[in-house]
Amino acid sequence: MKKIFILTAILAASLIMTSCNTFYDFDDPYYSLPEASTETLQTTMYTPEQLAERSKRLAEINKMPYPEYTLDFGDEFEIRVYNQPEMHTTTAVTPDGLISMPFIDDKLHVAGLTIPEATKKIEEALGDYIITPKVSLIPLNLKSQTASISGAVNRGGSYAVTKNTRLFDMYAMAEGGATRFINGKTLDNWDFAHSTITRNGELLPIDFALAIEQQDPDNNIQIFKGDRIFIASRAEKMVNITGEVAAPQFQMWNPTLGLLQAVSNCGGLKDQSNGTAIIIRGGMDNPQYFKADAKKIFEGRKLDVLLQPGDTVYFPKDSLSVWNVYISKLMPTGAFINMLITPFFWYNSFKNN
Repeated sequence: MKKIFILTAILAASLIMTSCNTFYDFDDPYYSLPEASTETLQTTMYTPEQLAERSKRLAEINKMPYPEYTLDFGDEFEIRVYNQPEMHTTTAVTPDGLISMPFIDDKLHVAGLTIPEATKKIEEALGDYIITPKVSLIPLNLKSQTASISGAVNRGGSYAVTKNTRLFDMYAMAEGGATRFINGKTLDNWDFAHSTITRNGELLPIDFALAIEQQDPDNNIQIFKGDRIFIASRAEKMVNITGEVAAPQFQMWNPTLGLLQAVSNCGGLKDQSNGTAIIIRGGMDNPQYFKADAKKIFEGRKLDVLLQPGDTVYFPKDSLSVWNVYISKLMPTGAFINMLITPFFWYNSFKNN
């Protein structure tokens, strides 16, 4: 009779354990999450319609003809008059758009004119003194033909631009992105994802990472006079590593920070971790979830996953750890079944029968 009871208990314990395994296999809250990879993590906050509109606008920007030069404040010129060496002079455009030269009592307004237009205006003004004057207007220093770059760069300021100047060239003129020295490490301080360029008050839809890091022709646009480039600062861009790691913490982000390094910085995974990393990206307004097999990454069987500023990486407990917590909260029947499966109980039961 006692043997029958023991066999019944074994069957009951087996059924419960099987149910437990089934529960965790099919009720895994992370089961349906997409696998983290270079492709899946390249998510966007834009709708397909917005992306199409962005591509259209980018194509329009690249088709824009480079503006013809017009004289402006600060530009310096040499003026030569054919067969009239005494009239040779250098002059600069004043803040109110004027230039001056010998024999012209009233200063000439030339701001906004092209070089041919300004040359013709000077010749007309000299016509009262010289028969059919021939004038050459030679640029010396076109201070007005500048664009500015500021923010997280080493040498922000205004730089002269021509039709051959592109975004990457401006970044190079500014001697690249600034760095910071934190916790014994030199870290990049720029943030291309939030950098901007404005033209005539319009924010242009430029991907700075593609433009500067890859010199993508669509995004590495021509820079026009007056363009304003702002390289955003990374400030305190961080990632949050939490859950079943030895030392949960916030870490300073850098472009090479991957899951492997982030976990190593935390002292590794706890024994209770199931080795799955849940990556939460996009902030609390629009969170997106991905899973990565951290154990396979650590073993070199899968490629590492690069993290982004603001990512939260959560390592949940493994199923056995969760089951042990579940067992501890069962009714006494559960405690009894747990006792039944101990080797000491079985040894004594069969010994006495």
